[in-house]
Amino acid sequence: MTRDPEVDLVHAHVRLALHRLRAGSERALLVLHGLGLRTPDTVPSECEAWPGPVWGLDFTGHGASTVPAGGGYTCEALLGDADAALCELGAATVIGYGLGGYVGLQLAGSRPEEVRGSSSPTDRAFSAGAPCPRRARSSPRTWARGQEPVSHPIRSRWPS
Repeated sequence: MTRDPEVDLVHAHVRLALHRLRAGSERALLVLHGLGLRTPDTVPSECEAWPGPVWGLDFTGHGASTVPAGGGYTCEALLGDADAALCELGAATVIGYGLGGYVGLQLAGSRPEEVRGSSSPTDRAFSAGAPCPRRARSSPRTWARGQEPVSHPIRSRWPS
């Protein structure tokens, strides 16, 4: 199954590709991909039960979107990309992978009336850019099972 043709958006002189992965009649789900990736060709397995339409955005310089003249981009620029998609879709729920999870969280904080929820199936979105606590014994997944967070020394390298 191939995805529907994309909707072209423009943000900061860049053409962004907004892909409809599946039609639906309820609130939209916006899928944000990770760094160096693109919108998947099909609805991610975590999103199959979503009752509304599922859309995916190719960030600036990724997938079918164009590369900016200077060649670089920042998280703030990617947040602007996601905001342009939200303006097109209206109120939506966001699911992001890796960097897309981080951008989705920023989008939810900056547009709380339009973003009805933000999720990241992986917690790597929140460990990018700085040393982080060891995740082996304590993580949000274990907290949900009733375990209290445990204090760990900060590691000086990225988690594996």
